[in-house]
Amino acid sequence: MRPKNNETKMQIYEFINEYINEHRTSPSVREIASVVNCSISTAYKFLVRLDEEGLIERCGRRHITSSVNSWSMDCAPIVGMVACGQPITAIENIQGYLPINKEYFGAGDYMALIAEGKSMINVGIDNGDLVVVRRQNTAEDGQIVVAMVQNEYDSECSATLKRFFHTEKRNVFRLCPENDEMDDIIVNNVEILGVAVKVLKDLK
Repeated sequence: MRPKNNETKMQIYEFINEYINEHRTSPSVREIASVVNCSISTAYKFLVRLDEEGLIERCGRRHITSSVNSWSMDCAPIVGMVACGQPITAIENIQGYLPINKEYFGAGDYMALIAEGKSMINVGIDNGDLVVVRRQNTAEDGQIVVAMVQNEYDSECSATLKRFFHTEKRNVFRLCPENDEMDDIIVNNVEILGVAVKVLKDLK
């Protein structure tokens, strides 16, 4: 690589580090191009080189992790919709990636889901909100979970977002909506996919 190109590459690398330290998220390719005064396509080529050299890691189109501060940044796949109402068939279809600051969210493996329905409105989860979920297969009573349940009329499994409780009966669980007009769901042998930890929403 020519000296000028190497200088530009390192300028981009330093800018990425400074930006992540200040904003706790990664800069866009457009912002990088503006700083080094080059085209977006040229900035992208430098990002590819930095990635190949192990100095950064790209996750999706917009998220960049630097080797200097990768301890604090990660990205969670947005894996589709989860029912806030009656369970819907669970299809893990990655629609994008959400930058995750581990200092803020804590350790763990995360995913994000788009809420559908009105069963959790009492806790501020509205239709269309993005729910950040820490992946785990256990939950304590009272936690809001993403649960897989078997449909009543067939063998299909569906996902729902509800508050979780054990019952006195073995392998019988109660999934409670946060909506005064909706009833609890009683299920057998529920599979916990994760525990909801944050909600991201548009301000109205």
